[in-house]
Amino acid sequence: MNGTWRRGLAVVVIAGLGSLFLISSPPKGAADRPLLPLFIAANAPVTVIFIGTSLTAGDPWPDLVIERLRDCVAHPLRARQIAEGGVTSAWGLSQTQAVIAAVPDLVVLEFAINDADLRRGLSLSDSRDNHRTLLARLKQGLPKARIILMTTNPATGLRRLLRPRLAAYYAQYRTLAAEMDVGLIDLYPRWLALPRAAQGLTDGVHPAPDSAALVIVPVVTAYLGGLLGQTCTP
Repeated sequence: MNGTWRRGLAVVVIAGLGSLFLISSPPKGAADRPLLPLFIAANAPVTVIFIGTSLTAGDPWPDLVIERLRDCVAHPLRARQIAEGGVTSAWGLSQTQAVIAAVPDLVVLEFAINDADLRRGLSLSDSRDNHRTLLARLKQGLPKARIILMTTNPATGLRRLLRPRLAAYYAQYRTLAAEMDVGLIDLYPRWLALPRAAQGLTDGVHPAPDSAALVIVPVVTAYLGGLLGQTCTP
């Protein structure tokens, strides 16, 4: 097989199957941080809370994750979203007690996309301090839970101009995960590995449901399934 033929084949594979490869094999730069699995009694219920912005509140992906988990996890699953459009980690701090009161086993948290928005007025250090406080409170109130930070998608057009340091806010999640000993689902590199058209960011920041189902659902399902001691394949 000569070099020209191999390069041509690679282009076809990437163009036609890039999304599938993205899900099953994280691209270079994806830095998921695993945690030890939970120890849960047989048939005991598991509660999952998704907390964050409109990327969590306004999309069906959390429900799809739970549906897929029910197919591969031998526990009754309960889920709740504590999320609103336009909110930041400052709002997340105000929801700490609501999260703790629900006594979740798993908490998936994302605020970086809005913290990075110039209109919110949160510097990188402000975002870091908010997240440190939020994570510390959750860890203290939920000592047995697994808490996971999650990076989300890029922005385009005007929404991108309003978030000139978005990559830095996402990179800070990687630092915070190690510093605070929490998990990390690093979706941002996976989104960047997709062609722009396949990202489905029709309004510049919210992925189309089909794109979210393709990128987010398999990765989050596999990660949470692992924490529950199961291999949940895409």
